[in-house]
Amino acid sequence: MALEIASGTVRPGKTFAHQFANNIAAYVVGIRSFNLSYGTGTDHWIRTASISLSPSASGQQLSVNVDATLVDSSGNSMNVDDSYIELVALAWTGTADSQLLFTNVDGVPNGSSSQSYPIPGTTTLIDTAALAGFDLSYGNSNHQILHIAARAGVSTSSSSVAVTSAASMYDGHGNNVSTATVDGGLIVNCDSSLNIQAITLPNLQNASSDTRISFGANYNSFLLLLTGFQVQFNGSTDHNVRSFGAGLILGNTGQGYAEVNGSAWMQDNSGNHQNDGTSYASGIIIGYTSTIS
Repeated sequence: MALEIASGTVRPGKTFAHQFANNIAAYVVGIRSFNLSYGTGTDHWIRTASISLSPSASGQQLSVNVDATLVDSSGNSMNVDDSYIELVALAWTGTADSQLLFTNVDGVPNGSSSQSYPIPGTTTLIDTAALAGFDLSYGNSNHQILHIAARAGVSTSSSSVAVTSAASMYDGHGNNVSTATVDGGLIVNCDSSLNIQAITLPNLQNASSDTRISFGANYNSFLLLLTGFQVQFNGSTDHNVRSFGAGLILGNTGQGYAEVNGSAWMQDNSGNHQNDGTSYASGIIIGYTSTIS
């Protein structure tokens, strides 16, 4: 049995496929970075902005259908070539580990929690949720945009855990979306024999120098997962949107430490862009040995 990692950058409407070394017993997928764009040289209002990951597994093979939407009410839609989703997949392969929970949870409404899942052990060592998608929509109307945000979290009791959601999109005139949901990738570990540690990152936004994260063991491999993002234009004025996104970047690494940076971005075609003081990417970093078995 082993923890195996796969990642890749996928255009919306395409499928990510990976064959692991062993049969998949459990898996979870999340987003490391994304960009949704109408294309260079054009900007529009937004009716719906969304990302959806649809994973499935058979034997050693993992497939993830990647869908995304960026549309207004006038027939303008996302430019696929200027848009991407960078995803990360964690798979526990071989014999199942009863003290490990990997699962994806879809469509958790803003301010709500998903169904509860039993904690798979007596001592919880990791309980976190990666952002695995979002759906933000005005329904039949569209608006210029001031603010976009989505975050997956966890709510934990002594015996259960659930994915929580915070999601919003609004303009500068009080118009809020009618649909606001988040998809989360739930990761819970109660197995102390696994050489793995997860650390919550501070909110990151175009820092002049990377943030160093120190671990309690000499891990030699690291992975990053978004838990959420917030992006907002300067002031209280809304604008058309050309593109928006968020991402995390892994910098220098060494035995027991990693340096990270990140940001969330949004711009139109008139020189307006995100306010770095109110925009950020949030996430987790997981340290592990290159082979966990």
